Amino acid sequence: MKFWEEHKDQQDKFAIIAIHNPDQRADTFEKLDKLLEEKGIIKKWGQNLPFTVVLDNTKTSTTNYGVQAYPTTVLIDPEGNVVKGGSEALLKQKLEAK
Repeated sequence: MKFWEEHKDQQDKFAIIAIHNPDQRADTFEKLDKLLEEKGIIKKWGQNLPFTVVLDNTKTSTTNYGVQAYPTTVLIDPEGNVVKGGSEALLKQKLEAK
């Protein structure tokens, strides 16, 4: 959320996709909403997430992107390639270069 808010004027140049459900605690968005509310995340941000949220019930996304902990940042270039060492700092640097 912090990166999203800090780069409002550049949101047409990047996308955030949140992948959830590494341990099958929320296999529907209704359950995810309840889980987030219980953890106080909705109250912390005061709004629904303004970017795409994917429920990964099969762990395909987390496996393909090598996600081992949350949160994890995966940077994908415009051609769809995963950028090694992708991070918010690297994305910020790339956005500033444009």
